[in-house]
Amino acid sequence: MLDLKQIRENPEQVQAALGKRGEYDLQPLLELDRQQRELETVRSQLQAKSNEIGKQVPQQIKQGADPKGPEIAALKEEGNQVKTQLKELEPRERELKEQIHGILLTLPNLPSDTTPVGKDEDENVERRRWGEEYLSQHEVLPHW
Repeated sequence: MLDLKQIRENPEQVQAALGKRGEYDLQPLLELDRQQRELETVRSQLQAKSNEIGKQVPQQIKQGADPKGPEIAALKEEGNQVKTQLKELEPRERELKEQIHGILLTLPNLPSDTTPVGKDEDENVERRRWGEEYLSQHEVLPHW
């Protein structure tokens, strides 16, 4: 399977190499990757905010705020809203990752720079062959 980071960093080079193997469009993959990375950034920011709120509650209580007062209740409510937003992002992020993985599975490996280019096996040059073909005078049984 191709490395998504390699595709992201060198899309033209990967596209040219894949062009030797047929028609492959990397744009949908790159768009899904962009969306997934944006979602990851939002999720990270929300988690940081949630952690900050989680730290503020005990600090406020230590400083003398009423644990059942409006300040603490507001912080807890904000924390619950952030957690709700995080739960809403998770399925979308998982869906994007699955789509990216599915596309990556359909892409072939990149051919070597030394691989001859041809439309089919008749145009490709056989550079070497090793081993001997198995020729038998007896009927060969299948492996099962």
